[in-house]
Amino acid sequence: MRADERHRLKTNELAQKLSELPEYLRRHSKIISIGVVAVVVVCVVGGFWWSARKKTQSQRNEELQGLFPQIVQVQYSAARAAQDSKTQSETTYNISSLLGALGNLSSEAQGTPIGMMALMQQADLKRSELYYSHRLLSDQDRENICRASESLYNQILSEYPNHALAVGMAKLGLALVAEDRGDWEKAKKTYEEILVGKDGKLAGTTFPLLAQRRLRLIDEIAISIEFPYIEPVPETPEITAADKETVDPLKGIEPIKIELPKAPVPQVKTYDKPIGPVMEEAETEKKPENSKQPEPKSAGETPADKDEKKEN
Repeated sequence: MRADERHRLKTNELAQKLSELPEYLRRHSKIISIGVVAVVVVCVVGGFWWSARKKTQSQRNEELQGLFPQIVQVQYSAARAAQDSKTQSETTYNISSLLGALGNLSSEAQGTPIGMMALMQQADLKRSELYYSHRLLSDQDRENICRASESLYNQILSEYPNHALAVGMAKLGLALVAEDRGDWEKAKKTYEEILVGKDGKLAGTTFPLLAQRRLRLIDEIAISIEFPYIEPVPETPEITAADKETVDPLKGIEPIKIELPKAPVPQVKTYDKPIGPVMEEAETEKKPENSKQPEPKSAGETPADKDEKKEN
């Protein structure tokens, strides 16, 4: 073994570094203490931040879950009011507060599943105004609602491009908006994009099946229904008291003369002798006064009674 190698083994680098460590710590004690304190502070702050973040997520989740029943209640009330004519004028489909709460929640939880669901509910709720609105919407009102819903669906695609649920629901929403506008070709194209799935994000989900069902129905939905035109019945003018006095309903109508045939005169027969009860009275007057009338026979007369009558 060479001498230099024996010398290197005797003077080990690790042992040499360890021997120099106390001197190094003494010279850099301040810097080391500051670094240790900084690490501890970072750990403590990070722990507090993580716990606060988890607490905020749970609060936002509870807030989102609390908005779902309110949305259902508002839509249920609007549907019941549409069926009942008495409460239709009293109930209004007011969703401005719900849209504001969903918008704040989606911006606060942006990039998280809670933010994605809040944004999706906001888009669907805005589009529901086409069906639950208490007032008659004009063409411009319908177009404004469609534009707002379309913008929210596109925002979902831009903020959550790698989330399969977000992409599928947003594309279905865009196709439904096209249907609401009557743009059937654009709706078919969007449904076909969901079926093809070039990027493969929607593979294994239910969205292609839903798009296929809508494509089957879209030919029936796109048929325009034309109702026959019915001319309005003209209103009859009201007749006032003065008109009733001046209007003669028989004015201008000539009387109709009706000649009835003469009935034949019946011939009356004459008789020389009186008939009926008069004749009987005349015969009774001719009978003598001393003539006896036969006695009426009693119903219960016996043979002994007859013998007594003969002897008398």
